[in-house]
Amino acid sequence: MTEKPAELPGSHRHLDLCAASLSGLCIIHCAALPFLATLIPAVAVAAEAEWLHKVLVLIAAPISLRVIAEAWTETGNRGFAVAALTGLGLLFMAAFVSSFEAYELWLTTAGAVLLGGAHLRRWLKSSGQFQMIKTI
Repeated sequence: MTEKPAELPGSHRHLDLCAASLSGLCIIHCAALPFLATLIPAVAVAAEAEWLHKVLVLIAAPISLRVIAEAWTETGNRGFAVAALTGLGLLFMAAFVSSFEAYELWLTTAGAVLLGGAHLRRWLKSSGQFQMIKTI
């Protein structure tokens, strides 16, 4: 029997897609910046701007927290909440806890993958695309 996709209002699906996209940009930023910094020295200066990482996390947090809260209260989806909160926590640690500076790249990448993956899975599931992917 085929499981019916969870119905989410359009704004909820939009927020999940927005949060997943922000996480994807974060991963691209982490992967591409070292390469670009070797080609263009001015990029290396921009890459060291710690304020940028803090701003990006502070932009992502309200979007993700709203979706997490709504998912928790409406569906009790604990798996999504745990993955998303863990990812968000890793991003906060990387951006704001100076004692983890040596692990910033790994924390940021793991956090973005967890957070973005949770939002993407929820978005795919709500739009009915998850069932198609599961059957492949």
